[in-house]
Amino acid sequence: MFGFGKTKIQKVEHPLLFLMRDRKADDDLTVHIDQDQIDNAEEVGIILAIAAEHFANALHISGKAESVEEALVTIRHLFNAELDRGSEEIQGGLA
Repeated sequence: MFGFGKTKIQKVEHPLLFLMRDRKADDDLTVHIDQDQIDNAEEVGIILAIAAEHFANALHISGKAESVEEALVTIRHLFNAELDRGSEEIQGGLA
């Protein structure tokens, strides 16, 4: 159960857990993706956009961003920059 800015906590009946973030002591970012939770690239694009909106809202509500719009501009800018730069070589595979 979770929610930002909601007065009533709602139980999520069928959660879509497709990514988990794990911070290590050396500050590397490890990403785990459950490939069974995603069907195609279009769906992933929509999920990432919705997630960005929720992150922006959470940043605003927690006082870490002046507004949702400001947070979205920053998220979009860094998202595109990271895609253009490319990440380190992806290690691992599907479990």
